[in-house]
Amino acid sequence: MKKKLYSYIRWSSAQQTSGTSLERQTAAAAEYAKTHDLEFVEILDAGVSAFRGKNATDGALAEFIAAVENDAIPSDSWLYVENLDRLSRATVRNALKLLLHITDLGVTVVTGMDGKIYSAETMDKDFTDLMISLLLFSRANEESKTKSDRVKEASMKALARVQAGLPATIKGGGADPFWIQRGGRETSPTQHPAHWLAIKKIVELSLQGIGCNRIRQVLNDDPTLYPPPRQKDTPRRRALLDAGLAPTGWNIHRIEDARRQPSLYGLKTITLSGHTYNLEGYYPAVCSEEEFHLIQNISASNRLKSGDIRNTITLLSGLNLCKCGSCGGWVTTFRKNGKLTYRCDAGHRKIHHCPTTWSLNALIIESATVRALIAGVAHNIIEDSQDLESVAGEIDNRRAEVVEIDRKRERLAVRIAEEDDDLLMQQLRQYNARKRDLLAEIGTLTQREALRSEEHNAAERLAEAQRLLTGEMVADIYTAERLAVRELIRKSVRQVSIWKRQDKSLKLECEFISGWRYSFEGVMDGSLKSFIEYQTSPDGINMLEIYGKLNAITAKVFSRVLGADDCVISPNLSHVQAYQDMAVRLGHSPLTGSQFFWK
Repeated sequence: MKKKLYSYIRWSSAQQTSGTSLERQTAAAAEYAKTHDLEFVEILDAGVSAFRGKNATDGALAEFIAAVENDAIPSDSWLYVENLDRLSRATVRNALKLLLHITDLGVTVVTGMDGKIYSAETMDKDFTDLMISLLLFSRANEESKTKSDRVKEASMKALARVQAGLPATIKGGGADPFWIQRGGRETSPTQHPAHWLAIKKIVELSLQGIGCNRIRQVLNDDPTLYPPPRQKDTPRRRALLDAGLAPTGWNIHRIEDARRQPSLYGLKTITLSGHTYNLEGYYPAVCSEEEFHLIQNISASNRLKSGDIRNTITLLSGLNLCKCGSCGGWVTTFRKNGKLTYRCDAGHRKIHHCPTTWSLNALIIESATVRALIAGVAHNIIEDSQDLESVAGEIDNRRAEVVEIDRKRERLAVRIAEEDDDLLMQQLRQYNARKRDLLAEIGTLTQREALRSEEHNAAERLAEAQRLLTGEMVADIYTAERLAVRELIRKSVRQVSIWKRQDKSLKLECEFISGWRYSFEGVMDGSLKSFIEYQTSPDGINMLEIYGKLNAITAKVFSRVLGADDCVISPNLSHVQAYQDMAVRLGHSPLTGSQFFWK
C-alpha cells in the first residue's frame, strides 16, 4: 500500500483565494507525489493566518495533527508544504516546537520550494537542517511582523480619516459583515451588490416579529434575489460536499448572527494598538439604531414556538412611522395569549419617560388606521390628479447641493490634513450634518414624486387601493394581502401617533404625506363611552373641490370594487360620514366607543 502525501495548502487573505495561491501549491504537491510514488491527499486552510499560530490550533492543520495523534492517519505519512512559512509564521520558538511535534509523531515534512526533507531521523543526523529551519522561521516571522506593522499604520491613518468625517476603509480592523463591500484607502465601505437586498429583507421581516426559521424560508425561496453568503471552507464541509450532504442556502445561525450585529445601524467597533474605537456611521445603515434595539427586544420577548407567529403580518411595525404620542418613542408589536398587541416600546424599556407605558389590542389600532387610510389615500390620489406642481425640480436642487457639499468637504479635508484646526473640524461636521438632512429630504420628495407619477387615472388608482382595504384583511392577520397594504401605508403615511391618555381614552392620528390628518378620539358622552372621528386639512386646500371630485369618481370605484352601479356617496353626507360609508361598503364593522377606552 502506498504511503500518503498530505498536501497542506494555506492562504490567509481573500486576494490570495481569488488569485493563483491554491492552483500553484496544488500542482506542485501533486507532481511531487507522482514523482515519489505517493498517494496525493489535499488539505486546505483557506483564509487562516499562521502569524499567531492560529492554524496549528484551529483549522485543517490542527485536524491533521489530531488525526495522526489518534492513529486515524498513519504516522509514516508525508506532509507537503510549499515552504516552512506555510506551516508557521509564529515566533521562532513556537514555530520550531510545532515542527518538532509533527516530526516526533513520525510524519515526514517536505518543502516544495527546495525539496528539503525534515524528519526526526534527518534532523538527528544533520544539525544543519535544524539550523536552516530556525533561520526560515525567523525570516517568516519577521516578514509577518513587518506586514502587520504596516497594516496597523495604514489602519491608524484610515481611522483618522474616518474620525474626521472623510471616506476611508479600515482594512486592519477585522472582517466586515457579509452585506458590506470594502472600499479603498479613500473610499468608504459600500452596500454589497449581491447581499444587500437579503439583509434588508432580514431586517424588514425581523421588525414584523417574524422568526429566523421563517426568514430562512423566505430567502431560500428566491436564491436569485437573495443569494446566500459564501460559507467557510472546512474539512468537514468539504467532506459533506463530496458526499452530497452539505446544506445549501441560508441557515438559521447566519440570520441570527446578522440580527445581533450593531453594524446593522452603521456602527463599527475596532481595537487598534490597545485602544477600542466605536465608529458610528462607518457602514451604510440597514436600519436605525432604535430599530436595531427593537429587533433585539422582539427576538428576546418572542418565546412562542408555534408556527403561526412566524406568519403574522402586522400593518404598522417595522415601517419607521408608528410612534407613541405621549413620549415620542417607537411602537412595536408582540404576541401574548394568542393575541397581537401594540405597545410603546420606548416606555416599556424605560428609554423615554412615558406617562402610561401602554399596550393595546392590535384590532382597534389597525381598524382605525385602515379607516384613516381609506380617507387619506383618496385625498392623496385626488390631489395628485389636480395637476399639482411636480417636485422633481426640488429633488434636482437638493441633489446639486449634495454634490457641492461633497466638493467642499474634499477641499476642507486637504486643509485639515495641513492645518489640523478645530474650527475646520467643526465646519466639516456641519457639512456632514447638512448632507444627512438633504439626503433625508430627497427621500421624502422622491416618495412624493412616485405617488404623482402613477400611470393609472384617479378612479383606477383609488379602486386598486380600496380592493386591499377590506374588513376581511384587517381580521386576518396572516393574509399575504397585508404585505401590499403595508407598502400602501409606507407610500402614503408620514406618521401614525397613538395616545393612551390619563382619562383612559385612546387617541389615534394618521398624518399623510400630503399633510392631511385623520383622527379618532375616545370621548365621554355623559356617562356613555363614545368616540369622535375627524379630519384636519392643511392650509390652502380647497375642501369642496376635493370632496366634489371624490363624489364624482365614487360610482366608478365601487362599481369595480363591489360590482355595484349605484354606490354614489350621498351629497348630504359630511366628509367623515362619506368615508364611514366607504368603510362599511368595504366590509368593516362599525367602531364602538368602548373600543377607545382601556381597562
